[in-house]
Amino acid sequence: MPVGDLITPPAKAPDRANAGGQLAVQHGMAVRRLTPRECERLQGFPDDYTQILWRKKAAEDCPDGPRYRALGNSMAVPVMRWIGCRIQAAGQRP
Repeated sequence: MPVGDLITPPAKAPDRANAGGQLAVQHGMAVRRLTPRECERLQGFPDDYTQILWRKKAAEDCPDGPRYRALGNSMAVPVMRWIGCRIQAAGQRP
């Protein structure tokens, strides 16, 4: 049997109109990306915490991409505080 016969063709992509989910904005509604400052506030960081020196440029010139990446790689301060309190409380139980 030739090797080409063993390769199955890729499955046809499902029809998005019948997939049950919406992939696009509908009827004039818009989706807005959170700003880095809003993400910092949601994660418990001070405003402009991720605005740092970037490629030898001033902090004010730091693009949003590295800021989003830093926020995505971080842990939310309020959540970490809550977990720490739970661990401490569990250690104090008789």
